[in-house]
Amino acid sequence: MTNLFTFLSDWKLKYICALVVLLCVGVGNAWANDTDEFTYTSFFTACTSSGSNTSGSYTSFTNKSGSSSDAVYAGMFYKHGNGPDNCHDYIQMRSNSSNSGLVSTTSGGKVVSVTVTWNSKSSNGATLNVYGSNSAYSAATDLYDNDTDGDLIGTIVKGTSVSLDIDDDYEYIGLRSNSGALYLDDISIEWSNKTLSSIVKKTDATKTTYIEGEKFNPAGLVITATYDDASTEDIAYTGNETKFSFSPSTATALTTSNDKVTITYGGQSTDATHSQGITVFSITLQAKDEDGNAIAGGGPGAPTFTAATRTITAAANAANYVFKEWVVTNASATSTSTTPTTITSAAPSGNITVTAKYYKPINVYWKVKGAAWTPAQLGTSTVGYNTAWSTLTLPTDPTTSDGCGDKFMGWTPGTIATPLDKDDDADAISDLNLLNSGNKSGKTTKITTETTFHAVFADYTK
Repeated sequence: MTNLFTFLSDWKLKYICALVVLLCVGVGNAWANDTDEFTYTSFFTACTSSGSNTSGSYTSFTNKSGSSSDAVYAGMFYKHGNGPDNCHDYIQMRSNSSNSGLVSTTSGGKVVSVTVTWNSKSSNGATLNVYGSNSAYSAATDLYDNDTDGDLIGTIVKGTSVSLDIDDDYEYIGLRSNSGALYLDDISIEWSNKTLSSIVKKTDATKTTYIEGEKFNPAGLVITATYDDASTEDIAYTGNETKFSFSPSTATALTTSNDKVTITYGGQSTDATHSQGITVFSITLQAKDEDGNAIAGGGPGAPTFTAATRTITAAANAANYVFKEWVVTNASATSTSTTPTTITSAAPSGNITVTAKYYKPINVYWKVKGAAWTPAQLGTSTVGYNTAWSTLTLPTDPTTSDGCGDKFMGWTPGTIATPLDKDDDADAISDLNLLNSGNKSGKTTKITTETTFHAVFADYTK
């Protein structure tokens, strides 16, 4: 009985192993690539080496089916003559006359490789150009036209190489001599006929945080492609740029509503779970005075943002307002004191606010002490203030020719007939805290209290 169980167990094990082998072999064959193999007689009837010599000629052919794949081919090779001197069994092609070569007019799938056997008649250095396209060729003449030749994938050189592996995705293949005649015993073209069934994102793009107005940058992105034979392949965006597309596209300005980018490759697109996640922050641009108030009409408008370079440019000075500084929240900038400036944060921490702050310079007038201010007695110089609202210096004394006199008598708060302050009304300057007034050495005074006024008188007498 024990021997019977042992026999049955061994039989089952052998049966299972045999079944596994059968399945593996069967599946392996089902998933194998198709290779079309060509010799001279694949295109022309074999010549006869006996009898009288007859000449051959370059001859076109069409609708030649592949030996293994679904590809169909056309082209032009040399058709040998008959007789002991003219009958040969090698494939001969040339580059002159721009019409010789081999192309596929119907695809056999994705081209995987091209392999040749060089005939000894070919000289070392003879070069076979290999072209790829995703548009069908019609004849070998397509390979001599820059508009129809597709991409020159690579070359196979006598004495150096016999095959070329093709990594990029091409559905059509073209072969021609680079220069002069060459001779081949056979040509093999390998096709993969598996179909892409799905893609998922494997590695995020390098940049995932954006400011509204910027465009999606896929650099660094890697996807995993799964085919109908259950095989997988990791495909990087870099080096395969033309095969990818995105929604939103790389030409579309992003908005704060965009939180993912759908990836499309080979006719397949990622679902919401496997798309590229992104964050897009808003940017608010505004112009304010040094007190943080909105600038009245006629003054500088809001700054502008150039998304491609992250550059922010302040509006031009206007209505006596002069640019002072930038105030930026949730991001860093190259400078706060010059215009334009650039956002340098690779990943801002939140929605960005950029304020261009402006001030009005303090206008210094000189007049006869105790006299009314009139335009005829006016000399003027515009001086600003430092960031602490501190030093105000009269740069140059007037001369007697100004009608004011040249003896400085001090600083005088007062009223002016023409509105010059930022609030556009005539006000007394009484709340300026002026020090060191009333003596010659007091040409430098201090403003220790920030005010809403931008005019002050320097009194002179003759």
